[in-house]
Amino acid sequence: MHKVKTAIICLLIGIILPACISASAYFGKIQTRKEQVVYYSNAAEPRSLDPHKTAGIPEGNIIMSLIERLTDYDPKTLEPRPAIAERWEAVDHAKKWVFYLRRNALWSDKHPVTAHDFVWAWQRGIDPKTATPYAGLLYYVKNGEAISQGKMSPKELGVRAIDDYTLEVEMERPTAFFIKMTPHYVFSPLPSWTIEKWGDKWTTPENIVSCGPFKLAEHKPYNQVVLVKNPDYWDAANVKLDKAYFYPIDDNPTNVNLYKAGELDTMQSGSIPLSFIKTLRKKKDYVGGAFFTTCYFSINVKRKPLDDVRVRRALNMAIDKAAITDKLIGKGDLPATALVPPGLAGYPKV
Repeated sequence: MHKVKTAIICLLIGIILPACISASAYFGKIQTRKEQVVYYSNAAEPRSLDPHKTAGIPEGNIIMSLIERLTDYDPKTLEPRPAIAERWEAVDHAKKWVFYLRRNALWSDKHPVTAHDFVWAWQRGIDPKTATPYAGLLYYVKNGEAISQGKMSPKELGVRAIDDYTLEVEMERPTAFFIKMTPHYVFSPLPSWTIEKWGDKWTTPENIVSCGPFKLAEHKPYNQVVLVKNPDYWDAANVKLDKAYFYPIDDNPTNVNLYKAGELDTMQSGSIPLSFIKTLRKKKDYVGGAFFTTCYFSINVKRKPLDDVRVRRALNMAIDKAAITDKLIGKGDLPATALVPPGLAGYPKV
């Protein structure tokens, strides 16, 4: 069974063990901090902070805070909203996209963020020598797949800088949904001068150059990652946090006890024991949201009797999805009726 399932992310201020669940409207200790700081359980130690060297959610949580892309996700609608790109337009039925970059976006070393930084980064990302886990997302760009297979040069990727602040992306075919992909960190710009100087060590706190709302202040492996507000970020006035701590806690009881003590502010649902998810969902400091994945069976349609579409439809009808999501899992998952999960921007049109 492939786990691409719809789940719920829980943001909790405090949590208590099931043996002593309180009648309080909240899970645990509620406190007001003097500083604008958040303490986050990030589930695992990041394998890398290089956008082209990893594919995990814990890594993505940090990378997307450090390096801004052309667009970002609107927190309410999840539609792409302007980030480094102030605006964009689709040309020739979305066979080509043109992005107009803001001129006040800076790298943390004061270099301006330009279209050339995107071109260099995407060419690096599709280069088979880089072995980017998410290289497949760049296949939509002209020549992407052929380059990844070593049949063409990365320089032949369909992306070019018309000038310092205008980026043109040519697609393999009309791709109207491409704009919805651009918030993903595989489409990040990168500081070529820093990477060429430091190689794999470019993401250490003393070497990294970033362009997002936060900067990397500290990274102690298997201990913590600390981000601080980037004063040179183009929209710094609207960044309310001064600091963020990311802890690689993969042990559920530890997460629970830290919530109870008020040492953590947020936690993903994967860190919460299933046995008391239903109780926690009734509390005021529980916030639910779609995780945008789908769980499905992989079937060999070339073998009998599964080569008969009627048999496959019968199997689908025989599975009580609601019983699985509501009674077996009980985390707020929704029964899937298609591969595209509900809640995704544009659903059910996509």
